[in-house]
Amino acid sequence: MPPDATQSNPLPFSGCLQRPSPSTPMFRPSQSCLICHDIQDNALCPACQSELRRLFPDTRHLCPRCGEASLHQALCGNCQRHPPPYSAFWACAEYAAPIPALLHAWKHHGNRHLTPVFAWLLQENPPPWFANQTFDAVLAMPISRERRLQRGFNQCDSLARTVTQRYKIPLLPPDSVHRAPKPPQSTLSAAERARNIRDAFRVRENVKNCKVVIIDDVSTTHSSIAELSRALLLAGAAEVFACVVACNK
Repeated sequence: MPPDATQSNPLPFSGCLQRPSPSTPMFRPSQSCLICHDIQDNALCPACQSELRRLFPDTRHLCPRCGEASLHQALCGNCQRHPPPYSAFWACAEYAAPIPALLHAWKHHGNRHLTPVFAWLLQENPPPWFANQTFDAVLAMPISRERRLQRGFNQCDSLARTVTQRYKIPLLPPDSVHRAPKPPQSTLSAAERARNIRDAFRVRENVKNCKVVIIDDVSTTHSSIAELSRALLLAGAAEVFACVVACNK
C-alpha cells in the first residue's frame, strides 16, 4: 500500500533510501508517484515529471560527440584534436536533484522499483540518433562479477532492455563483455579513473561490423564509456554510441 500522502517527510526522497524487506515486490504497484508518493495511477505524477524535464540538457550548446559545452552544436575543440572512441554521447538529464538520491537508492540500496523513473527519462528524452541511425546491438555497461554479487543485479540491464523493446534493437547478453574487478570509479579523481579502468573490458561476443549502443546510468568523465568503446572497436565493432541517464559534469 502507498504511504499516507498526508504524512510529512522531513527528508526529501528518504523513502527511496530504505532497503526493501524480502516481502517487498521488486516493482511497486502504480498507486503512487515513485518520487513524491502522491497517490495517483502513474509511476510519476505530473509535478515530478515537470521537475525532471527541467533537467533535460539544452543540446543547442553541447558538442554532439562528447556532450561538453560547445556553441551551436558544433564539434568541440577537444573532440577535433582528440576524437573519443565513441561516435556520439547523449545524456538524458543533468545530474541534479532528485536524480542523485534516486540513483543511489536504486544502485546501492536495491530499490529496483525505481527503475520506471529512469526508463521514463530514456523514453522522454532519447538520443536523436535513435531516429536516424540503424543499430545492430545494445549493450548494458558491464559490472564485475563481484559487484553483481554485491548488488544482486546490474542496474543498467533494465535500462538496456527498455531501449531494445522500444527500438527493436537486439540486446547483447550480460556476459558478452567481461569486466575485471576494479576499485569503484566514483571514489577516484579524473586521472585516476582513466588509469583504473584501463584494459578492464574483454569482449566475448562477436561484434564484428556491428554498430553498438552502450547504455549506462551516470557518467562523469566518460572514462568507462571510452574504455568500453575501445574494447568494442578492437573486437571489430564498426561504431559505438553511448547513452546515459544522467551526466555529472
